Amino acid sequence: MATSSGALVGRSRAQSIANLATAPTDAASRNPIE
Repeated sequence: MATSSGALVGRSRAQSIANLATAPTDAASRNPIE
């Protein structure tokens, strides 16, 4: 159980990092600064 719980936490953390990484480019593509 500890390993599956740890895997879920790691996956959720990876998803958060991915969201943070893509959020600025998402905002820029929706609202380009020119």
